[in-house]
Parts: sequence; structure tokens; C-alpha cells
Amino acid sequence: MRKLWPRLLLLALIAFGAWLWKNGRFVQSRELEWQIGADCASIREVEIQIWNEDADLLKREVFFFPDGAPSQIAQKVALSDGNYLARVFVKRAAQARVEQYTQMLQVSREALVLSLRSPGGGPGGSP
Repeated sequence: MRKLWPRLLLLALIAFGAWLWKNGRFVQSRELEWQIGADCASIREVEIQIWNEDADLLKREVFFFPDGAPSQIAQKVALSDGNYLARVFVKRAAQARVEQYTQMLQVSREALVLSLRSPGGGPGGSP
């Protein structure tokens, strides 16, 4: 029985560590998949910003597409479970104005699929 205790303790510590790692309290690598939509051929640049609830910029990434954007953009971001604000800025060919989309992200799993459109379907959100 004495030889069994150290093994049980080690097994319990490993199980507890795995539970802590998977419960979302620690920062983990998450994959965000941004669905661009059918009008992606005119997109030349996409800037994606991820902000936390304290208004701290956590990630800013700019993608350039000289020949038009793909139908989706995959982005790896280190985030813990929680709520975040995503701001996306889109520049199109032959347009001077920049489209802005704002979306709340609720992170609770490893991969999220998101749309570049506001819930109303057009450019939206507040600065």
C-alpha cells in the first residue's frame, strides 16, 4: 500500500494539472476563423484588433491581399476564456473609405468562426 500512494498522488497531480489547463483560466492559443463572404475579390487589406474588457489592445494584425482576399482568414491568438472586442477594418480596391466592423467575442473554446459583417449585414459598429 505504501508504494501505491506516491503513484496515486502523481496521478492526481497530473489530472489536476490537465483540468486546470483545459478549464480556460490560463491563456491558450485560440484559432479565429474570419469568414469574409462573397465580395472578397475587392478587398486589399484587412486589419484585425482584439481588445480585452479593460480596453487593452491584445493583438493587432494586418493582412494584405494585392489580388483579392480569400474567403476566410485564420488567425492564432493567445486568449483565456472571457469576453473581448474585435475591431476589423477593411480597405477595398478603388475606395478611399475604410469599412469598420465591431463584434463582441465570447471565448470559451479553442476555435471560433466569425463573420466580418455586423449583425445587420453591413458595415457597422462604433469606433
